[in-house]
Amino acid sequence: MKRSETWSILLGVTFILLVGITISYAKAGQESYLLKSPRGDSLSELKKSVGGSLEIEKESDISPKIITRENIPAMGTGEVPTIYIVLGIDTETGYSSQWPTMTVPYHATGEPSESSILPSLDSTWRATTEDSLGDGVKITWYLLSDEMDCQSTSGNCLKMYDAFMAHEDQVNAIGDELAWHYHNRGWVLVENQPYDGLWSHLFTFDGTFYTEGTDVEFAEKMLNQMIIEKNYFPENFRSGWTWEDNDYSNWLENILLYDYSNLAPLVSGDLDWSRAPIWPETMSYNPSTLDYQTPGAMNRMIIQCDINLPQGGNEEKMDIAIEKALAGEDSIYCLYTHGPSGAVNSLADSVNALVQDKKQEYDDSEVIFKYATATEAIQSYVGTSDKISPTLDIDKQGNFLVVKVNEPIFNDYPYLALKFVDGSYGRLHGVLASENTYEYDLGALQEEEIETVGAAAVDVAGNAGTLVRTMAEITAPEPSCQPAYYDKQRGIWMPGNCG
Repeated sequence: MKRSETWSILLGVTFILLVGITISYAKAGQESYLLKSPRGDSLSELKKSVGGSLEIEKESDISPKIITRENIPAMGTGEVPTIYIVLGIDTETGYSSQWPTMTVPYHATGEPSESSILPSLDSTWRATTEDSLGDGVKITWYLLSDEMDCQSTSGNCLKMYDAFMAHEDQVNAIGDELAWHYHNRGWVLVENQPYDGLWSHLFTFDGTFYTEGTDVEFAEKMLNQMIIEKNYFPENFRSGWTWEDNDYSNWLENILLYDYSNLAPLVSGDLDWSRAPIWPETMSYNPSTLDYQTPGAMNRMIIQCDINLPQGGNEEKMDIAIEKALAGEDSIYCLYTHGPSGAVNSLADSVNALVQDKKQEYDDSEVIFKYATATEAIQSYVGTSDKISPTLDIDKQGNFLVVKVNEPIFNDYPYLALKFVDGSYGRLHGVLASENTYEYDLGALQEEEIETVGAAAVDVAGNAGTLVRTMAEITAPEPSCQPAYYDKQRGIWMPGNCG
């Protein structure tokens, strides 16, 4: 049996229960419009206003503007080929899918416990793991956000973020990464259920309306709250159930640079990575606007990360990575599981045991085994040393909000989130006005309706930067300057502040 066939069987068992329908639509153009969530102007309404049809852009022959493995030399740790070992954790703690909207008990959505998080953040345990450079294992925590959490009795869409940020000092000290794991889920009416419906994986991302809003609104509500309430924007991403389609992929293209959702060659129902480039022949690829599984001219980079099957660190995958290293090539060895739970430490311990065995077999002059976060791994693999986040400024000029960034960004315009005085959230889409400067038309919105504005930008190396300001701060008049003057009473010149 071929290796790819073995992987397909093993991975397919995990996802055999996935069911759904496939609905396609054409991608929206780049006009500036508002998506107000949870209710208000929506993408579905926008589609109606232009006749119910939005045309997708044709695939461009222009190459992606970001750095790629093909046009930059290997960086790694030096001249010795490096295997970047990435351990990704999709933070899910169990769900009850039968509670109806607006009455979901908080405990039914899997409230994370201290006892499930702290063992994996323990520095003493981390010190028992070691790569070729003497560093301990690093974990990339893909923090779940899900509309089900928003509709729980707590109303907390970002409960996983809050759970980990309660231990921010430990997370930073051990060098872990907090990334984004999004469940495209909504309440779907189903007969013969206790409440006439279920929380279900949505197989659309085209503005389809569900009980509490559209599929796109659900996702953007999460990002709006991340930016405005947490001053945070993720640098890499894994899709819930690893599901994507062209609509979802095209939306992600203007969100973030690094996407670790590829599970090639798996296909199971509506979950399909059967056509995607497969590891180890391809470490990452830029997808096409016409097919998320086909290399094309988009800027986003999709990287493969395999579920930890078979259990125990997957020696076969490591041996293949070592073969590439001995041939002079760096590689990314990525495995994922679910947590926070004992499965996290178990995965890390099994991978570390494998690393120790291989370190005995191969000298550091032949191959370097390096623990890395997901973002560190892909940045090192493509060869960028840029780790500095972009800085932003927000201003209001006439009926436009204006965002300036101090450097080029990977996507068309920064993400601009709004919080309204009624407590709801929205997003404005922008256009490039001049170099590194972007305009967002407020349309019929009045500034009195807006409480807070948050902007997030991702540079061409994948580093994210944010800025959050109240509308009052943005529109406050510039203070008049005080020129230097002579204080007769004191008999001295007093300095001014006019520059």
